[in-house]
Amino acid sequence: MFILYKNNILNKASITMKVVCPSVQKSIDCTAFDRCNSLKEFVITSYNPYSISLSNGTQFSLSKDAIIYVPKGCVNKYKTSTIWAQYADQIREME
Repeated sequence: MFILYKNNILNKASITMKVVCPSVQKSIDCTAFDRCNSLKEFVITSYNPYSISLSNGTQFSLSKDAIIYVPKGCVNKYKTSTIWAQYADQIREME
């Protein structure tokens, strides 16, 4: 992910960010990860794939390289949910 410096938008800095979703229902704007093309891991602790809703009903724009970790025993729930199905190949079970 790049951060643009306030005084000069041409200067960029690279940061590492680990996203951990809480176990309670949350709404995330579908554009929240548009500029996070280097995001490597997305950790979701909720057993319910629908606990994270998208604010305008569209899809996330996660990189094809991002691995999505979900709780043990929930992989199939996430792979078949309407929000996460497009990332089925990227969904892994946490150990």
